[in-house]
Amino acid sequence: LTQFFNDKRLKLSGIIFGEIQISTIKNNFDLDVDVTLKKGKYMDEPFDEMIVSCFYKDGILHLDDISMTREGSLGINASGIVPVSNNNKEKIKIALESNFYNMPLKFVHRFIPDFYKVDGAATGTIYLSGSPKKTKFSYDIKIEKALFDLIQLGSVFSKGKYDGSKLFIELAESKLNDGSIISSGVVPINFNIGSENFGSLFEDDSIDFMVNANLSNLPFLSSYISDLDSASGDFEIQLNLYGKAGAIKRSGNVNIKEGTIYTL
Repeated sequence: LTQFFNDKRLKLSGIIFGEIQISTIKNNFDLDVDVTLKKGKYMDEPFDEMIVSCFYKDGILHLDDISMTREGSLGINASGIVPVSNNNKEKIKIALESNFYNMPLKFVHRFIPDFYKVDGAATGTIYLSGSPKKTKFSYDIKIEKALFDLIQLGSVFSKGKYDGSKLFIELAESKLNDGSIISSGVVPINFNIGSENFGSLFEDDSIDFMVNANLSNLPFLSSYISDLDSASGDFEIQLNLYGKAGAIKRSGNVNIKEGTIYTL
């Protein structure tokens, strides 16, 4: 059935049980879904079981339970209210809570393919509020085997909030075998779920991001500099990123003790 939908976010596969009820009144329709899928895939992510229990009425999507599990390795659950249409007279706001365990970030990346490549297994909670055009949320997440772009970040813990135009990162801490990286700051990025430019930076707004690191090598440099094989030593780094997102400026200090650089 989902082959009739052009939106890949609505495509599912698996053995389905349950019922779907659709009723129409004039130009409006109501939808009531209570189904369970077994041994399927959603956005190329395999699952053992997916439960979808929700109803749509007057432009509002009421999520009683949406969950996806893979035994011993994955658990995702969401419930709440999401306004889908701008026609609802009461101007209902988003009220959505999502909990997840070992959720692959590559699964999330399929929803925002133009964003930086991310990977790892995330466990935590996100609370969404606001509206589709001005979405707000707070988060508390731990990621194992984290990857951002070309950089391996090891075990990452982060918490913060989003106000519809800026992501306030209260803390982002990365622990690796070779040291640790601690960062915080403000990033002007579009995470409004109703926007066509979801995942892009607001280039006319300003970024203010601070990074402190203590490392025995520099993996984030060797990933980007083709002639640099590796670097070892005792590195203490303070880096500040600031200015317009379309023209970021950098300043900071790097202290190196007993350092060695290996080139190709």
